[in-house]
Amino acid sequence: MKDIKETALYFFISLIIVSGVLFLVLSIPPEIGKLIISIMLGLFIFIGFIFFLFLLNYIFKHAKCRAFGKFIPM
Repeated sequence: MKDIKETALYFFISLIIVSGVLFLVLSIPPEIGKLIISIMLGLFIFIGFIFFLFLLNYIFKHAKCRAFGKFIPM
């Protein structure tokens, strides 16, 4: 039950932060807002790609790979 409460708390905090940033971006002139949104989107994609690489590294490092019945250490 504690994990669900923490997850909900983190979700609502992130929702408040995102809505505040969107309000800030939408309240400034459109050219600057588009620039800020494109920078945030680029950072989000870049961080997601780095996270994906770390995840693949973790999976390949800790997987017990067996090819043709032989253990291959990573």
